[in-house]
Formats: sequence, structure tokens, C-alpha cells
Amino acid sequence: MRINTNVASLVAQENAANTQFKLSSSLEKLSSGLKINKAADDASGLAIADKLRTQGTSIDQGIANGNSAVTLLQIADKSMSEQSNILDTIKAKLIQANTDTTSDDGRESIRKDISKLLEQLDNIAEQTNYNGNVLLQSGAGDSVTDRAVSADLNFQIGESKNDIISNTSVQSNTDGLGSKESYSDGSLVAQGATLTIASAGSITIKGTDASGTVATENVTLTGDVDALTLTAGMTIKDVNADTKVVLDLLVTAGDLTHASGTYTVTTQGTTASDVNFSTVDAVQATVEISTSGSAGTSQVIATGQMVNLDSGVTSGALFDKLNDASKFAKGTDGDFRALSSETLDISLGETITVTTLNNLASGTSGGTFDAGDTITATNVTTGSLLDLELKDTSKFSTGATTGTYVVKKDFTAGDLNIGLNESIKITQGIAVTNAAITTGLTESAISVDGTTVFRLTGTTTIIDVAATGDQVNATNKDIFKFTVTGATGTTGTTVSQTILAGDIITFSDDTTATGGGDTLSQEILSSGNFLNLGGSKYQLKDTLGTGSVTLSMGLADVVNVERQLISAGGDTTVSGNAGNVVAGAGSAAAEIKLSTNTTLSVENKDTTTGNTLAISSDGTNTMDNGKLQLSALAALGEGELTKALADSFQSVVDDAITVLNGYRGDVGSTQNQVESAVRNLMTQSTNVKAAESIIRDVDYAKESANFNKQNIISQAGTYAMSQANSAAQNVLRLLQ
Repeated sequence: MRINTNVASLVAQENAANTQFKLSSSLEKLSSGLKINKAADDASGLAIADKLRTQGTSIDQGIANGNSAVTLLQIADKSMSEQSNILDTIKAKLIQANTDTTSDDGRESIRKDISKLLEQLDNIAEQTNYNGNVLLQSGAGDSVTDRAVSADLNFQIGESKNDIISNTSVQSNTDGLGSKESYSDGSLVAQGATLTIASAGSITIKGTDASGTVATENVTLTGDVDALTLTAGMTIKDVNADTKVVLDLLVTAGDLTHASGTYTVTTQGTTASDVNFSTVDAVQATVEISTSGSAGTSQVIATGQMVNLDSGVTSGALFDKLNDASKFAKGTDGDFRALSSETLDISLGETITVTTLNNLASGTSGGTFDAGDTITATNVTTGSLLDLELKDTSKFSTGATTGTYVVKKDFTAGDLNIGLNESIKITQGIAVTNAAITTGLTESAISVDGTTVFRLTGTTTIIDVAATGDQVNATNKDIFKFTVTGATGTTGTTVSQTILAGDIITFSDDTTATGGGDTLSQEILSSGNFLNLGGSKYQLKDTLGTGSVTLSMGLADVVNVERQLISAGGDTTVSGNAGNVVAGAGSAAAEIKLSTNTTLSVENKDTTTGNTLAISSDGTNTMDNGKLQLSALAALGEGELTKALADSFQSVVDDAITVLNGYRGDVGSTQNQVESAVRNLMTQSTNVKAAESIIRDVDYAKESANFNKQNIISQAGTYAMSQANSAAQNVLRLLQ
């Protein structure tokens, strides 16, 4: 019995401290309502809960954004609704002015009334805003810049920056409502449709087919055309008398030819000189804007080069020549390999890619691939020459890893062709010869397991050396197996065999043969150099620091060796050459350029399905149709509203109502989209918060039970410490 160290009391104190810690943790959870109050409570749970909390906060803000967006859109819609009422009233007043029962004084009163209504329409556009952001035009002022089209509205309705709902721009004022339509570069003219262009400057009309290449387009021009730039081969027909005068002069000059009412541009070169129509008030002509083109590009293809027809051409001289089996070998991937030197003529709109194949003239040794070399197809096009060559089972066998090919037998690598964007990785095998296996051992002493050079077993290549002693190339990390048998003959004769560190051996120590003994067993079992792997397998450790030991084998002793081969050489990556893209030459694209100072009508008369007609300007002017906006009606002065103008402005107001309804339709669709997104986010918010609660919030029933348990244990611990302290009093009895 000891007094200085009261072990029982110390144990009781330790347990009491642990119980107190658990009580404190339980009280913290009960008082905070949280199962996780600090990272130590549940590190992974805290990380997940914090992410869920951030997600929930973000979703809630997205909901708030959505509700604000709905309010904004409703403000814009209600304002445009009042503008629509104004336009309804203006239309009625124009109808009233367009009747002989209304006097000139009455029309003047109507004009003043319309002027005030349009002023209020502009006031609504200027004043309608949300939090200072003007909604129906660019700004809150009355300047040209402020009255321009508004910016697009973008609302983030969700937790991600990509959760954006947009509403298109609006210009709901007298400058933006009416019959005028502006055209951006690339605006299309549908087949059979007419486009009115009124902008001054240079305008280009282009024709393309469904694939984007140049196409024949018949375009009728009607109006004040000042100048045309035509390309050789274009034709002009359906001309009026004034236009014919100018074209006949060009026929005399030799720039055009004329036959049966059709003029053909004959001027050689990229373009003809501008055709000057400045003296003609009204030009009418149908122009076929396809071009005959000049001579195409010629490309010499050397023997062995690959050609890819990138343009998707399915007919023509180039297509026919590439598909001539006597000149080109077609791969299943659509490439064509030249069997001899050929010249290809590439026309306008045709494009080819020419690639000189990377002929791998040498492998890992002496211009050949050696058996056991590994080729990994890092990037091989299915159906290409390389793909077909690697799948030649007479040369390669597929490894356990897809896209890995092992060389079966040595072969010259000159016909391994690596094409455009293709690459392979070559891993050199490991040369294994009989001399590398053992020193002073004849071939006849090696037990051969089968006669194959090598074979694939599962994921490991097993290398077997044939009795002929030929060199074999193993792949990296292959297992090389061989058997060494002690010599036969004179008693006491031994055979020395080198075992490398890492080699795994099994052995048979023949103690019954004449001259035999247990020398081999002692070298293996008693030296401490070998690690028993279980059963009869032993692996050599490098305890001597030499990397090997030499075993002495007596008569009839047998050692079976498994040696893992590690390649000392690195990998070699070989890639295909880059392709040279060659495009067909010819004249300019199918287009005409014209200049106008007033109004011009462009009609797309082409009927070929898929063909399109597009217009573009020189970039210095804005193209529009020359029609009126409501601003022209608002600008009428005293006495200027006539019966005729009242008639013509009715269509302007009708178009303004149509444009305004388009704006309102966009706003309404956007509002529906936002409301749907908000409803979805509300569901997500509930689910995310529920998921966070499961991780973060405390279960009071469970935790209160735990607290009561720890409290009882604490009381019991206090009693135990009391008893441990009183037990030391018994020592005094021994001293009495």
C-alpha cells in the first residue's frame, strides 16, 4: 500500500476531467442549439454546413433580386400601357383629321392636341425609372443621347453568376416608335422579300448558300443607285430605259457584252470599274451576283502526302481526282494519301489540308522496333493509316490498357505513318539475354517454360527465353522467370548464381545426391539477406549494399527466379507534322457594292433553298428604310397637318403601336420567366436550409439524454475520488 502516489485517486481524477469536458461540450450544444459550434466538433460537417449556408444566403438574395425585377418590369409595362392609350387616341384623331367634315381650323386643333399627347408620351419615357435607372430610353434627359435606345436589362436570379435573365433594350419615345427600321451589318433579306435602304454611303450586298460559301443570288435594285462595283462574270438584266443608256455605253467601251437583254461583265481582273449611275434618277436592274471566277489555285502533292478535303465538297473535278483509286488511297477517316506525285486544281470555295506524314524511319534500335517495345496511342484518329497499322495483329498485340500496343517481333518501322494531329509514345523494351541471367551457365542448364518469345498474362507480360538464346526485349516492369539447376558430375562441383536485390526465389536443396549438402539452405535461410514472403518464397534484401548475392549450388540443387525488369530508358513521343491549308483562289466573294444618296429597294429574287442575301454598310452610316417616326408627326408646325398627312401618318402610328406591343411582349415574357425562377428558388432555399439544419442543428432529445448521462457519471466520479482518498487512511492502521 502506497501513500505518496495515490494511483486510484489519479485515475478517478482523469476520468472526472474527461467527464467534465463532455459535460461542457454538451452544455454548449444545448445552450446554442447547434450541434457544431467549432471546427473541432465536426470538421467535415462544418465545411459542408458553411457551404450550404452560403448557398442558402445566395439563393435568398436571388429571390430578392427576382422580386425586385418583377416590380421593375411591372413599372415599365404600366408606363407603356399608358403610352399605348395615347397612341390609340392619336390614331382616332388622325382619322378625324382625314375627313372632309373637319375644317382646317379643326385640323389645327387636332394637331395641337396630338402634339401635347406626343409630348406626354416622351415625358413618360423620360420619367419611368426604377431606383434612378431609366427604363424606356437611354437616360432621363431630353438630349439625343438620352433619347436613344436603353441598355439591356440583366437580372441575376440565382446563386451563380451565370443565372442571368435578360430583357432586350427599349426606345419607347417619339424617336423610337414609328415606321423607320434600322439595319445592322449582316441583316438578311428573305427570299422574295424587299428591303428599303435610305442611308447615304457605300452598301455591300452579299450572297451565300447554306454552307456559308458563295452562291448565285439574283438581286433587283430599284431607286437612286449612284454607283455599282461589279465583278467579272456578273450579269445584269431587267433594266429600265435610263439604266440601259448607261450600260450600253459600257458595252461600247468593252467592259460589258449584251445579248438578249442580258449584260455580262467582261472586264478582267478582280473587279470592274465603278458603273456610274449618278445621271440616272431611277435605276432598275436585276444583278446576278455570283462570279465566274479566275483560274483556281494549283497545288503539287508529293508521293505519300495526305490530303483532307475540308470544305465538304462532294462533287467536281477536285473531288473526282481525290477519289481516283489509281492516284490516291482513301482512308476510312476521309483522308487521301497520294500514291504518286499529283497536281490538284483548287477552285474558289474549295479548301484542302495537305500533310506530310511523319514516317517513323527508325524504332528503338537499328531502324527497327524490337519485340517487347510498347507504343501508346496518345492521339490517333480512328480509321487513319496509323490506326490501321497499329491494329495489324501480325506486328502488334493489344495490351491490357486500351490504346497500348506491344511489338510482337522485330520489324522495320518505315511504314508506320503518323498523320496530322496524331502522336504516339514509344517505350523501349529491355534486352534480356542468357548472359544477363547468369554467369558461367550454359543454355542447356536453363529450364524453359514453353517455347513462345513472350506472352500476355492478365496485366503482366511473362517473358520466356527460348533454348536458342536469342535476345528478347521485355516491356518495362515485366516479370522474367528462369530456373537454374546445379551442375551434375564430379562430387563437390558447385555452380555460382547471382541473385539481384528484389528477386523472388523458390529453391530445392538436394541433400540426397552424391556430394550434396545443406549449403544452399544455409546461404538462403541463415544469412539474413532474404525476406520470407510466406510459404516457400523468399526475396533478396539489399542488406550488404551491393545489390546482389551469389549462391553456390551443389549437385541437383534447383533455384527458380522471378525478376522484375525496370527500363533504364525514357519514353519517346513522336507527333505528326502540321497540315498546310490551301484555299482555292478566284475572284472576290459573291457580292456587289453600290452607293446611294436617297432611297433604294433591294429585292431578293433568288429561289434556291438555303441561299441567303445579306447587306452591310461601309461603317460610316446607319442603314434604315427611310420611313418616318412619331417625331416627324410631333415636329409638324402650325397649319401643317393636312388631310393627306393625316392619311399617311396613320400607318406610322400603326407601326408605332406594333413596336410598342413588341416591347411590352418582351417585358411580359421576361416577367413570367423571372416569376418562374423565383418560385423554383424558393423551393431550393427551403431544401438547402433543411439540409444545413440536419448537419448543424442539435437534436435536443438526444443531447439532453447525453447530458443527463454525463452528469450522473460526474457525480459517480466525485464519489469514486472520495473513496480513493479515504482508502489511504487504511495505511495508518499498519503504523499503529
